Amino acid sequence: MVGDYLGERDEFPLKVMHAYVDALNFKGLDFGEAIRFFLRGFRLPGEAQKIDRIMEKFAERFCKCNPNVFTSADTAYILAYSVILLNTDAHSVMVKDKMSKADFMRNNRGIDDGKDLPEAYLSTLYDQIVSNEIKMSADSSAAQTKQTNSVSKLLGLDNIMNLVNWGLTEDKAHGANDLLIKHIHEKFKAKHG
Repeated sequence: MVGDYLGERDEFPLKVMHAYVDALNFKGLDFGEAIRFFLRGFRLPGEAQKIDRIMEKFAERFCKCNPNVFTSADTAYILAYSVILLNTDAHSVMVKDKMSKADFMRNNRGIDDGKDLPEAYLSTLYDQIVSNEIKMSADSSAAQTKQTNSVSKLLGLDNIMNLVNWGLTEDKAHGANDLLIKHIHEKFKAKHG
């Protein structure tokens, strides 16, 4: 419920989300540690637009706390989505063909204002996520405990899983990861282009 509320677009919940994220200090944390710390406090909502608002604010805050890590907050925003996808891909039993390190690096080419992030940086981030799942806080209510049988429900990543599964049968030339990255890039271009 917390993640759902934080992702609302109404004025007051949006102010609450901004105040919450602005109260977090990511200074000196690497990106993997920062996103892990951020997502420990709540479960991401299932709606893509809500996830978008939350991750955009996370990216802005991360870059404000660490101004020299990326060219812009847009890089952190795209990388945040990529990390969420990797986390789901690596730790969900529903995903059979796991994303390789080469796939992750390819998916993140050119995201730093047209430039590639350093390979060592992406490689370390990949290893952090694959070896140690990002576990998001789950509500402890009785209704929520029914969802623990489904990893995607527990993580609140239903829509991301739908994107992963989307197009698998329609487009064999592109992997699900390619389609999601393409979707994120298109959304980014439409928003900032």
